Amino acid sequence: LNNLLEWSKLKTNKVDYAPDAIIIRDVITRVVELLSGNAMKKQIKILNNAEADLSVFADFNMITSVLQNLISNAIKFTHQNGLITILTETQEDKVIIHISDTGIGLSESDIARIMDNSSYHSTKGTAEEMGSGLGLVLCKELIEKNGGTFHIESTTGKGSTFSFSLLKNKN
Repeated sequence: LNNLLEWSKLKTNKVDYAPDAIIIRDVITRVVELLSGNAMKKQIKILNNAEADLSVFADFNMITSVLQNLISNAIKFTHQNGLITILTETQEDKVIIHISDTGIGLSESDIARIMDNSSYHSTKGTAEEMGSGLGLVLCKELIEKNGGTFHIESTTGKGSTFSFSLLKNKN
């Protein structure tokens, strides 16, 4: 429901965009703590290997929403005893955040639909968890609103890596 509400606000230009300096590891840590109960139920280990003190310039609420969606999806689509790894990478004026899982993966056609916003498709998670199919489309649009790019690499049956870039904070 939150995804639908956020997507609706975004589409009608009623979303507040307030970029500021954000320590990305702190946001990731907060989201991981929020979702740790879901991960523990499936005995999934989450490694937060984001660099300490790495500052990005982005809207806090939007980036929190993106991280919640991506990490929640990683938990949803990873089998019991799986692994989720979060890494950061710095490139000149941007920071790239990678969220990788050992889950069920996505087909090339599913990736294409997500990337061109042509349709919404919901798939049940490994423990029959439900979703709306809007989460990844919303993530892509929120990242683009923050001046970044969104990328998916996946192998069916082996897992996925969702990566997005944000502007590096210059101060």
